[in-house]
Amino acid sequence: FTQLPSCGTPTPGTGVAPLSSPVAVSCGFDHTGIVAEDGLYLFGRNNRGQCGRHASGQRGEKEPPDFSEDVASPRPCAVPSNVRVKAVACGGEHTLVFTEDRH
Repeated sequence: FTQLPSCGTPTPGTGVAPLSSPVAVSCGFDHTGIVAEDGLYLFGRNNRGQCGRHASGQRGEKEPPDFSEDVASPRPCAVPSNVRVKAVACGGEHTLVFTEDRH
C-alpha cells in the first residue's frame, strides 16, 4: 500500500455560512441536501431544478455546458413556514423531502 501525503489541518472554507445543527444529509449524483435545525439547504448541479431553483433544463444540450444554474455552496431552500422538513433524499436529478406531517 502507498501512504498518501498529509493534507494538513482542516480549516473552514470561505464564503460558506455555518449551518445550524445539521441533522441529516443526502448526496445525489451531482447535488447534496442538508436538513438543519433552521431548514433545508441544497447545493450542487441544478440543471433540472434539483436544488430548488428555477432551471432551464438545457445544460446538457448546450455546447459548452452552462454552469450558471448550479449552486456552489449550501443555500436555504424555500419551504413554507408551517412545514418542518425531517429528512431529504437526493437522487440522480431529483430531490425528495420528508416532512413532519408526512406531506
